[in-house]
Amino acid sequence: MLIINNTPRLSEPGRQRRTRALHAVLLDAVRSSLPLSCLESLYSSPLEGVIAWERAERAFCFDVHPYDEFAWRLTNRWIHCYSLPTRLRKHLVTGPDGAALHEFELSFIGEETPLVPTPEQVRFVESAFKTKET
Repeated sequence: MLIINNTPRLSEPGRQRRTRALHAVLLDAVRSSLPLSCLESLYSSPLEGVIAWERAERAFCFDVHPYDEFAWRLTNRWIHCYSLPTRLRKHLVTGPDGAALHEFELSFIGEETPLVPTPEQVRFVESAFKTKET
């Protein structure tokens, strides 16, 4: 399991490596939590930090990036439908501006990283996309 130590003054390449490692761990957790039928729709962009998938003709997504030197943010706040592949975009419930109707954010510090990549992570993300109502 990945444990990210809080490391102030980490170099930019070091931060990028740490972000890619966290993205990979979260992707593995999503992959292991989804049924086989959903895996073909799984989308990942380590550069943008985006992970997205489709289940029952609905698209779900989040991105992960550093909040600051000590914390991380898992959110759908800055993902717009244009940043997803067309096959997912058509199933994403969005507002007029292309952003998700219901925004969520989960912030955590490095030592809490092992608590995030769990099956509950997928349920948490999917729960924010369950309704078309604002």
